[in-house]
Amino acid sequence: MNRTPPEDVRRVLRREVGFGCPIEGCDSPYLSWHHFDPPWAEREHQDPDGMVALCVLHHGQADEGAFTRDQLRAFKDPTRNRADQRIKGTFHWRRDRLILLAGGNWWTQCEILLRCGPIPMIWLSRDADGYELLNLDLFDDRGVPRLQLRDNDWIVDREVEDLEVTPRKAALVVRTAMLGAALSISFERAAPDKVIKKAIEISRAGERDLPDWVRERHGTYERPSPEETGTSTAARVLEGISEENSALCVIEGKLRWPVEVALEPARIVLPGNNTFSGGLMKNSSVGIQIN
Repeated sequence: MNRTPPEDVRRVLRREVGFGCPIEGCDSPYLSWHHFDPPWAEREHQDPDGMVALCVLHHGQADEGAFTRDQLRAFKDPTRNRADQRIKGTFHWRRDRLILLAGGNWWTQCEILLRCGPIPMIWLSRDADGYELLNLDLFDDRGVPRLQLRDNDWIVDREVEDLEVTPRKAALVVRTAMLGAALSISFERAAPDKVIKKAIEISRAGERDLPDWVRERHGTYERPSPEETGTSTAARVLEGISEENSALCVIEGKLRWPVEVALEPARIVLPGNNTFSGGLMKNSSVGIQIN
């Protein structure tokens, strides 16, 4: 049996501890899964009643017997008092160049990726060392912030449906019933093969989604294949960017305020059902402006 529990069990365990390690003074959102009743060595199981979410450090201590079964069970109480009703973390990725892939579109060297009127929805800043940092807000439909990301530091309201932060991979997923959607953010090295693969996937999806009238109108013309289009887009994205001094940030989900914007894997859907896919916004102050 795989020691990592299935998603439905992980979701229960995260909520039980309020999305943060329950050991006093810790509250780390980077959680792992400790089997204690019975221990994994006695019986391999994925019963959430006999498991608790702990950070990696305290999980290791629990494996060595630092906590009794009664203490571990008491940790599974989301109503216990907390000093802070919001949970915090940081993306430690700091690079000269941040490549953003959001809604099947690419942004490089753009100060503001998405803006509605005067309100930036996704934007970049720079620290004292010149590294590009990510900023965005996730509001509910009343304009109340549920996730705020400033200069790679994030704060999430505990009153969300789910918060998943992986210990080793730089990834964050926020799900909230009030929004009816999830927002995921992940960072990784901007390896050329990874960028090419993603660009080709987006081109293939765009080809599949072409309206029939476009196919009929251009059917007699030879169009580049999705592989050719994706490879060409990736080359333009990576032009002048070194893998060592760059990072790829992928954002998917839905922003609900001040307007609704869907960042789907292969396209961005703006108000009025306007869609964009496979585009590249480069060297501009504002990538997409919504008036």
